[in-house]
Amino acid sequence: MSDHNSPSDTKSYTVTIFISFVVVFVFAMIMMLWHGSYEHNTNGEIHYNTQVNEPSGD
Repeated sequence: MSDHNSPSDTKSYTVTIFISFVVVFVFAMIMMLWHGSYEHNTNGEIHYNTQVNEPSGD
């Protein structure tokens, strides 16, 4: 039976690190989408673009 806490298992360590980076990257991308877009005005203040473009229904 193999020991799951073996420090010499480099393949398992590498896969764990890779999956961790992927999870953090995906989480960051989702947070960026949720945050929305924003612009700085001439005073340096942040203005969030919160307008919703609804279809005209024509």
